[in-house]
Amino acid sequence: MKNICLIILGIVISNLAFSQFSNIEFKDVFSTDSINAWVVGSNGTIVKISDGGQTVEDYSYNTDLSLNSIYFTNIQTGFIVGDSGLVLQTNDGGLSWNQIDLGDIRYFRSVSFVNEQSGWISTYFSQGAGLYKTINGGEDWDYIDSTVYHPFFIDPNNGWGKLWVGGPSIVGTNDGGNTWSYLSNFGGIWLHDIQFIDLMNGFYTTNDMGGGPKLYKTTNGGLNWTLASHDIYADILNLVDINNCWIGGRGGIYYSTDFFETWEQFTLPPNNQQNFIYSLSINGISNGWAAAYNYTTEKGEIWKLEGTNNWIQLNIVGINETIKKTTELNCYPNPSNNITTITFELKNQSEIGLSVFNINGQELLQIFKGEKGKGTHNFDLDCSSFSTGIYFIKLQTENGITTKKIVKM
Repeated sequence: MKNICLIILGIVISNLAFSQFSNIEFKDVFSTDSINAWVVGSNGTIVKISDGGQTVEDYSYNTDLSLNSIYFTNIQTGFIVGDSGLVLQTNDGGLSWNQIDLGDIRYFRSVSFVNEQSGWISTYFSQGAGLYKTINGGEDWDYIDSTVYHPFFIDPNNGWGKLWVGGPSIVGTNDGGNTWSYLSNFGGIWLHDIQFIDLMNGFYTTNDMGGGPKLYKTTNGGLNWTLASHDIYADILNLVDINNCWIGGRGGIYYSTDFFETWEQFTLPPNNQQNFIYSLSINGISNGWAAAYNYTTEKGEIWKLEGTNNWIQLNIVGINETIKKTTELNCYPNPSNNITTITFELKNQSEIGLSVFNINGQELLQIFKGEKGKGTHNFDLDCSSFSTGIYFIKLQTENGITTKKIVKM
């Protein structure tokens, strides 16, 4: 085992206004490609990372609820799930997020897809296990009355999950989660994360209260499991293929090229196991992101993978949860066929940018860029030359970014 303790601080240009991610717990990160990613967390936090970390923007949702998981099925369509049954969807690359009401107030733990059509939402075990499933890209979500929790799917049919049967057990499905079959039992061991590379090979992370965290692996589809390591504080798995496997845990990120026969460790500061990796999203062998929370400094952290398990902490400007709410933006009339008046109120003097984007996220027009004082401001947008369709007004202030959808008739 190789232990890497190299720490490099990256400097990035940020569009966020405040000094730290104080008291914000990042819960999940999703990499849309090798240079762009999204991070979600407590208090409605949504952060967009662009250009390999050169730009970081605040798209936070106006809620005090925790956002626990994010997944994009393509560059335009994404989903977020959170506490108290909160489900959000974007169809414009994250410029705006609309709430989906599933009629469920339980806390959702994860959302995941295996292609653009097939996806699942799962609840936390403490909330009572349950699954929602879509086969049409999120247009409809069907509830599966199941006691299985925290599932992982490898294709539209095959998946694995956890079930409490006289203790934590592993179960499998071959019909997309509609029915489940018992595979194995772990006794008194508390099960964390499960992932498979293919139908036969997978890992499970556990927290054995008597012997500490452990890593188990299977080579027969989950029927039998062998101890791979009890030296890894294993929590979060990200398996690219059998030769490229990552694990995030307390104080470190572990990487293996031989299905964790051996591994190398990247140690996060302050090297006291108080820096928790909540999520990993790997895009290729040397590109990826990690979301962490440092319990020593009480700050959320974002780490970028550059090279072989070489992680760089983004030195970014962040969100202060007490003042991160964005400015309200209104447009009227909406829909419109000629002039739309854009209005907003600034609580303090601020540098602002006001632009128009099309539904593909391309900037069409910069309405204003400069400094504006405290108070209400109005701008008239002549959209008579625009083609019929949907557009977005983007207001960027020192408090973050607000978007508003407009319709040209």
